[in-house]
Amino acid sequence: MPHKALLCRDMNCKRHHDAINEYYVSIVRGLCQAAYCIPTTKSDFHKHWWSPELDELKSMCIDATTLWRCHGCPRSGPINTNRLQCKYQYKVAIKAAIAESQSTFNDDMAEYLNDKDDVNFWNLEDLEKKVLLQKC
Repeated sequence: MPHKALLCRDMNCKRHHDAINEYYVSIVRGLCQAAYCIPTTKSDFHKHWWSPELDELKSMCIDATTLWRCHGCPRSGPINTNRLQCKYQYKVAIKAAIAESQSTFNDDMAEYLNDKDDVNFWNLEDLEKKVLLQKC
């Protein structure tokens, strides 16, 4: 931080003006570099459980809703029935995909914990040997 430049009272001081500009440029450069660490999407934006089947159901639901709107948003009849069926199938498929993903994760975690070797994990002598070998 250019302390002398900040305390200088001469408005036309070229030397301190350049120091302040350099300081400004370094701050802007630091902010631009830090910007890469800021997330650009919401935390729940990426849905790891999404599938091509859900893409197809979503497009069918959108098409049915578009057709329904083109016909004046009827509350009864085959167009409304088709829209509601597509919407229901889409919502059920999403819930099933989420449940399957959570179930798979839980099963994988349980399998990992069951296969863990607790005795060797807590054996401090082996741990100390590993730490010593890593230092060498």
